Amino acid sequence: MRIDISEEVQVQSLTENLDPKELNAKGKNVSSSGILFESPVAFKIGSQVQIALSIKGQADPLTVTAQVARVESFDSYFDIGVAFLDMNDAGKSEFSKTLLKHLGI
Repeated sequence: MRIDISEEVQVQSLTENLDPKELNAKGKNVSSSGILFESPVAFKIGSQVQIALSIKGQADPLTVTAQVARVESFDSYFDIGVAFLDMNDAGKSEFSKTLLKHLGI
């Protein structure tokens, strides 16, 4: 299940030399296995990023390592789809519960 979001997402490249190394992007949708965000720069498919998603009412952002699985180019931005890497099934379940709770679903 994918949930539409509009929260800001902080993205840090772990494998590419991008300038800036860290950027703010607009989250578009999220699931227990990945997130789609809008970025001003393209990422290479297969590269790794660290994602920090701030959620209302939670002091610390949800942070996860992910691998770029999809890049779609538009006139002035890119849609970047990433798959979470460092979560086991229990972690995915907890992430889903936390996300749903804080989104009020």
